[in-house]
Amino acid sequence: MSESYRGKRRLVPLIWKGVMAIALLLLLAAAAALYWAMPAATGYAAHYLCTQSLVAGRDADAVFRREVEPINPLLLLVRYRVDRSRATVRAAGLGFIRPVSALYRPGLGCTLLVGTDAATLIRQAAGIGLPEARHLSETPLVSEAAGHDERLREVLDKAMQEPSATSLRNTQALVVMHQGRLLAERYAAGIGPETPLLGWSMTKTVTALLTGVLVQDGKLALEQDALLSDWSSPADPRRRIRLQNLLQWTSGLDFQEDYMPGSDTTNMLYESGDMAHYVASRPLKDAPGSHINYQSGGSVLLAKVVARAISDQPLGIVGFARRRLFEPLGIRSASIEPDVAGNLVGGSYMLASARDWSRIGQLILQQGNWNGQQIVSRDWIHFMSTPQTNQSEGLFGAHLWLNASRNGKKHFMSLPDDMVRLDGFNHQLVVIIPSRQLVITRLGATVDGSWDTERFIADVLASLPS
Repeated sequence: MSESYRGKRRLVPLIWKGVMAIALLLLLAAAAALYWAMPAATGYAAHYLCTQSLVAGRDADAVFRREVEPINPLLLLVRYRVDRSRATVRAAGLGFIRPVSALYRPGLGCTLLVGTDAATLIRQAAGIGLPEARHLSETPLVSEAAGHDERLREVLDKAMQEPSATSLRNTQALVVMHQGRLLAERYAAGIGPETPLLGWSMTKTVTALLTGVLVQDGKLALEQDALLSDWSSPADPRRRIRLQNLLQWTSGLDFQEDYMPGSDTTNMLYESGDMAHYVASRPLKDAPGSHINYQSGGSVLLAKVVARAISDQPLGIVGFARRRLFEPLGIRSASIEPDVAGNLVGGSYMLASARDWSRIGQLILQQGNWNGQQIVSRDWIHFMSTPQTNQSEGLFGAHLWLNASRNGKKHFMSLPDDMVRLDGFNHQLVVIIPSRQLVITRLGATVDGSWDTERFIADVLASLPS
């Protein structure tokens, strides 16, 4: 046997060992990446399924299959368990990786158990005295308008349908109000006029309305700065952030608003027990007021500022929102969910029925007035509806989305200039068109491209007398 042949025989095991070592390293790297990324999936699944199964009373398996799994491939690995006796939903990757649970508390919705346990959160809520969100008032929104046109019925029926066998439009509720009267409504199977549904970023507008109530009371002011104790040092440049900056998303904080694992938004929502502290700890990227940076974190800080202006107890804001905003409007289904520390998640986590979301839109249409009571001032509604002139091209107000700016820019070219809207993830919408005295609400969980807001609103407008 030649030396060359013997050398080659000795080399083969070395190569094989090298290949195995590389494969093992790649496997370990993949496992580490999966472990790092999984909280964004397990946290999303646990919280969303909690809101849908324990608050809204929907079937968790159907929700997971149609509304959760299709969002991200990571969610295909998630396994979950709904425990109705303990009012919790547990989710974990493959059943054991990075498990997390969400707890449902009546009147407070669902909270992820990050760094705490259910017993601690139950004690935290003691004495708040809120009714369970599903137990609603008998008082209707308004009387149904008899004999509304067949064209409107066709538009709503079409919007409730799936365009194809594979589409995931998942429209859950539609409400159309004209001149303060309920023209028509539609609901998906398992959902009705009393079902609280997650509004996602529509919550931001409600947080701004609560801010306006306190501005009207003289307890907050747009020019107010030094907003948080996290920024107590006189040398901290974040002390220059004003209330107006938080409302207009111009705080200058370095906060990354996307929804991939490891982003600021997912870290805040799914791995932080104190979301306001997480956001407040971010450094400044820009001078306050100089650039717009749409961010849910700023809305969480805004809710914290509002809460501090009301009470030393973080959850004191819950009763305030009920007394000063929800109850005067006849809203009984609403809850804005808190984190572990008691901060309301003011950028994302309000649940309310489609009728109650419509009430919020009607309040804005009526310039803050409800049955002769000025819930929030006309000036505040004007401020929220006024286009900014910075990088938003004027299509943002203050926690309110606009259709047209001062310089002629439009978001939806075929829709009226004076249209404003609440706008949330998966195409949650409350559209307000003052020139037509119209409020249109759409709630759903669209996880593909099958929903067309402009076409739907245009069809509703075309079905009504001009």
